[in-house]
Amino acid sequence: MGKQLNLPPSYPLIHRVTLSTIGVLCQLNAAVRLRDELDAWLPGFAQPEPTESEDGETEHGGTEED
Repeated sequence: MGKQLNLPPSYPLIHRVTLSTIGVLCQLNAAVRLRDELDAWLPGFAQPEPTESEDGETEHGGTEED
């Protein structure tokens, strides 16, 4: 499948380094807090899920006012 993709010449090197790093971290049984990183770098990645209050009304998490 990799040969079917038409990527610019600089892209395969980036992907190779990324996948190699992931492979090394897997062999070391390393754990990272990926969710925190995604929240920090990707605004809107994790929208708070609405929760139901005791009186049956739906509450939205976060600090936005309705």
